[in-house]
Order: sequence, then structure tokens, then C-alpha cells
Amino acid sequence: MGYLYTTLQFVLLGLILFTPPFLPESIAAQVILAISVLFGLWAIWVFRHTRINVFPYLRKGARLVRTGPYRYVRHPMYTAVLLFILAYWIDRPNIFYSIYLGALLAVMVLKIRFEEVQLKARFEQYESQFYNTYRIVPCIY
Repeated sequence: MGYLYTTLQFVLLGLILFTPPFLPESIAAQVILAISVLFGLWAIWVFRHTRINVFPYLRKGARLVRTGPYRYVRHPMYTAVLLFILAYWIDRPNIFYSIYLGALLAVMVLKIRFEEVQLKARFEQYESQFYNTYRIVPCIY
């Protein structure tokens, strides 16, 4: 299932990127887009030595990260992706972006659940360390 979730995630991202305009035009959307890219790069930078994997499967030698953006949310890369899409939706709130955003959110929730089952099985302390940390959006989910 993990490969399916990742494939759907990339297909939906591709649909958004290849639906004109290719970059948001409003200043607000551009700011959100820039924040999403910076937040995602920060998450990747902090995560770089932990055997990163785009697929939701744990690699040998994987370890938990509790620094950087991981202090605030469990899955900051997903937060960055959702902010990225939100920038396009804010710029042009149409039916296509609404469908893409809703579908991507659903895929990400399924992917997170799939990942967290593995994390709980591998790391006994996962539940206790991340109990008070939201998954994607602080104070919401």
C-alpha cells in the first residue's frame, strides 16, 4: 500500500504543477509557496542522516528525529507539501485545485496511518515521544 500512496501523492502533485499557472500569481500565494519550500528543505536537512525514503517503509538503521520542525509536527514534509498546494488553491480557488487538495489530503492521512503503524512497531518510544505532537498541522491534526 505504501507504494500506491506515494504514487498517488506524486500524481496529484504533478497535476497541480502542470495545471496553469505554473507559479501562483498573488503575493500571498507566493509567500505561502516560499514558506512551504523553506519548511520542506528544513525538514529534509534535519532528516538527512536518517536514511530518508520517499516511500513509507522504514529502512535498516532508521531512527527517530525530534529536532528542527519535528519538534512541532510529526510529518513536516507532508506539512510542506500541503502548504505548497494550498498556495495554488489560494491563488486560484477552482474546482480542480479543490479536488487535488482534498484528494492529496486523503492520501496523506492514509499514508501517515500506514507509516505510524510501522513506526510504533519499530520504536517502542514512538507513541510516548510523539503523543503531544500533531501530525501535520499544529493544534489541528
